[in-house]
Amino acid sequence: MSGTTATIVYALSPGQANDQPIDFNTTWGQKHYADATKKLSDKPYEGGPQNLKMFLERLNSRAEESGWTEITKINNIDLLTQYGTITIDDCKKEATNYLALDANNGQQTGANVSSDAIMYSGIN
Repeated sequence: MSGTTATIVYALSPGQANDQPIDFNTTWGQKHYADATKKLSDKPYEGGPQNLKMFLERLNSRAEESGWTEITKINNIDLLTQYGTITIDDCKKEATNYLALDANNGQQTGANVSSDAIMYSGIN
């Protein structure tokens, strides 16, 4: 018997267990993406103010489950819970950073992939 033991990472959901990019070639990576991008609700958000609070609460819950909480922050202010305190210019600057490809290896960053998953969960 070897003396090596696996390190166990404790988390409330699989998305919170790892901050590394997800390997979509694995069964776990594909399942995580499918779960992260499923519908937030049977009734899609239509963009009006009357359902904004519920939409943001659902999206925030998904963000927490999927490990997206870092990408919902702009200047350490959470876009989903403190959206009225963030300027449009701050959003544009942050969006530009997330949409950029990683210059070192031409790969999309983990934040970029998470942003994509957020978008699909909101429009499905």
